[in-house]
Amino acid sequence: MPNFDEKPTAAFIDQAHTHLRDQWSPAQQGWDTRDTFYHRTYTLWPNHIGARRPAAKSSRPTAIVDRAADTLINFSPTWHRVSRKSDQTGTEGADVIEVAGKAIMNDSALREMVLPFSQMWLHLIHYQYAVAEIGFDWMSRPIEPKRDERPFKGETDDEFAARHVRFLVEKDNWNPIRIRAPDPRTVLMDPEQKQPPYAIQMQGMLAHELETLSKRKAQPGPRVRRQDVNVFLVANQTDRNPFARVNLIHYWTKDFHSVKLEKGEILWTERNPWGFMPFSHAFARAGIMPRDGSVNGGFNPKYIAKGLLEPVEDELRMHAQGAVYRHKLGVDAAFALVGTEGLSAEELADAQGGDKYIEGAKDSVWIVQTPPLQTSMFQQAQELDAGIERGTFTDILSGGRQAGVTTVGQHALQSQAANRQFQTPIIQLQHLASIVGQRVLQMVLVLDQNSTFEQIGINGMILKASEIGHDTSVLITFKDINPATALQAKESDRRDFELGLMSEEDFIRQHHSEDVTGWSQRIDETRLWRRPSLVEVRADDVAARLGIEDQLRRARELEAGETDRARRANEVPNPAEGQPVPESTQNPLRQNLDENTQSPARQ
Repeated sequence: MPNFDEKPTAAFIDQAHTHLRDQWSPAQQGWDTRDTFYHRTYTLWPNHIGARRPAAKSSRPTAIVDRAADTLINFSPTWHRVSRKSDQTGTEGADVIEVAGKAIMNDSALREMVLPFSQMWLHLIHYQYAVAEIGFDWMSRPIEPKRDERPFKGETDDEFAARHVRFLVEKDNWNPIRIRAPDPRTVLMDPEQKQPPYAIQMQGMLAHELETLSKRKAQPGPRVRRQDVNVFLVANQTDRNPFARVNLIHYWTKDFHSVKLEKGEILWTERNPWGFMPFSHAFARAGIMPRDGSVNGGFNPKYIAKGLLEPVEDELRMHAQGAVYRHKLGVDAAFALVGTEGLSAEELADAQGGDKYIEGAKDSVWIVQTPPLQTSMFQQAQELDAGIERGTFTDILSGGRQAGVTTVGQHALQSQAANRQFQTPIIQLQHLASIVGQRVLQMVLVLDQNSTFEQIGINGMILKASEIGHDTSVLITFKDINPATALQAKESDRRDFELGLMSEEDFIRQHHSEDVTGWSQRIDETRLWRRPSLVEVRADDVAARLGIEDQLRRARELEAGETDRARRANEVPNPAEGQPVPESTQNPLRQNLDENTQSPARQ
């Protein structure tokens, strides 16, 4: 039984690498095949006839994957944190973490060349497997300035104050969190555990960069001892090429991080300060492994990480072959060869290319007949289209409508049914993002214990260790809001709110997601400012600022006069005040009904 809590040896790392490489090799071979379809480099015809036939390929495979990746999910994360306290302070603390956590995660994603959660989603669609990585950029840490430090000796008080201001700005906007979506081939983990105890990462680095990094690691520090570092020197290599690519193996556990040459010694081993392995992974859907499909008697991820295109590879190839066949027949018919008995081939070509006439009898010149385009060819293409759509991504999910669908409700029902195919990968992506979010909070807690920084932040959104406490739980979702269904849901919830079946907090959380406290405060402020007395006070302040107090006073007098005239016009005269009352109004307006009351005549 391997002990992953111990410091690894080179032999142990090689054994772990070999085990995972062999286990993932069948799945990776399948991914290589999927990639040939996605990049349209797959073999269209058998090798012995391929050289003699056209090999044009449509964008169908690429479009299937890209449309599925682009239309099914919104990549802006929504943070949900359950308050651990029943009072208002607990809700406010959870809201602060939600707002700051989302801002930090969005900023970390935008720092990458490709949005990491978008890339993870593409991997889940294309490979049905994805890897999430979280890192920490120590090099970006702002350093508090000190007096007379090099190279600032002799600076004035104003210059030092300016440096200190820059430090404060950088401190409040320091976001060292890095989120990545590595190629699944470069990170190997136990395929039967979502958060396994160890991971093997393959990386290539230029020789001169590796030498610089290893020398830096050899300097005394809190996480690595100098005697544990084997400095990599370009001068000791066979070719002495500073730009040569050096293959490395990173071994990660919650306690250690080792860097080893792929075919050589361990360069260094350092403590992992965060207490977790920085990778997690997930499959997009379930699968069935045949009885004889195991790898060395163990689990074979090949049958789960298959990819969206795997079931329809043959149909895609036949579809492309049929398109080439129909295209060639059309070209041959449009530019058919001409035959003649009276002219040589050279003379005929010369006549067709200029303004000359072709000599000969009518029957001596003819157009070579080509096979006609049969209706069955187009019927076969339609059948292949339908099969490919059933096996991959339906046009309904990207806004298309099937024949006979005429109402929004019918289209919504079909979209909902088709979307169930992708509910599992959406859940998996949200869980990977939630793991990343939990580790962001844990990093802030560890940072507070091991350095002078107890916060990270961006754009004024600060995430502090004191607000996190010792609870790193968080749920992250990616909401894809459909305007039509969202409006219906909001209207239904509004009725429940008016009937007292839903609280104001639940309504805000359902339709505005984060920062319930902030939304509630703004709503309370709006209600307060709408009070008539405060409206008048605010009008006085605005009039004083604009210098129109007299105009406001006259306007109020006019409004009061109009109100008084309207009130008098609606008053009923009072007989007690001596006003004459019409005779018709002196009778009782209503009389009690009895058996002598005569029924009114019916019209």
